[in-house]
Amino acid sequence: MVNRNNKKKKTVKPKRKTTTKKTNTVSSSKPKSKVTKTKPKKRVKKGLKRNNREYIKVSENSKSNKFIEMGVKVQKGEVKWSYYAIDGNIGYHYYLKII
Repeated sequence: MVNRNNKKKKTVKPKRKTTTKKTNTVSSSKPKSKVTKTKPKKRVKKGLKRNNREYIKVSENSKSNKFIEMGVKVQKGEVKWSYYAIDGNIGYHYYLKII
């Protein structure tokens, strides 16, 4: 029989952190820099800008004449379809006023 347990055992060395002190020498030939105070910038979160636009809100329950009227305004370039939203069970089309 061959003894396979003759492998050498690995020894684990403990990890030690060595600390060294760094010394910085200041040369007198370098000019000192002036520290100027800057005003802090106002932070503006994206997506929270105030919207000064005017919208026309048209319910999906509106009469077909209202949708035809809005279609004509879109073709003339007076308004632009912006988005569709649902409030409860009723959907609304929002048109952005251009003029």
